[in-house]
Amino acid sequence: MLLVFSESMGIPNPAGYYTLELLPILYERFHEWHLRMGMERSPLENFRCC
Repeated sequence: MLLVFSESMGIPNPAGYYTLELLPILYERFHEWHLRMGMERSPLENFRCC
């Protein structure tokens, strides 16, 4: 409830700041995943890795 309230009041979510450290790991794994699935490019518009 606190996170929903803080977002409605315009206070940024602190979890977003701490998950930035995971982005390099996620990029590598996402790239490997979509290549295994037979997709040449990323299927997500906002998450480009190629």
